[in-house]
Amino acid sequence: MFKLYFGRTNKSERNILIEAATVHGKNRASVDSRNVNEIVLFVIDEAYRGLGIGCKLWSSFKDYCRDSSSETIRVETNKLGASGFYEKIGFRFYANFSSPLHELATKGGQACIYEYSKSEI
Repeated sequence: MFKLYFGRTNKSERNILIEAATVHGKNRASVDSRNVNEIVLFVIDEAYRGLGIGCKLWSSFKDYCRDSSSETIRVETNKLGASGFYEKIGFRFYANFSSPLHELATKGGQACIYEYSKSEI
């Protein structure tokens, strides 16, 4: 169960976001149904990128996941976003899926899922 808080958005904008989130969830579920560890939100401010912060956070998360029963770590990203970072640290492309949320965030962006096998940890 979750709640959405919209701040200063009008009803039309809220409806667009709710519909986009609904479609996103359905489309993602069609390609991503296994029991996995998941990185849900992983953002480094542009001013701090390139300083090794993302790699240190990733290393800490990997350590945390070692004791998990799932064999995979998964992350959803945008092909126009951080996919290069995830490839650099060992993630492999898993699937593309259609997402109105990604289109709202990045025009022309492609929602995708990358995964990392825990056997590589």
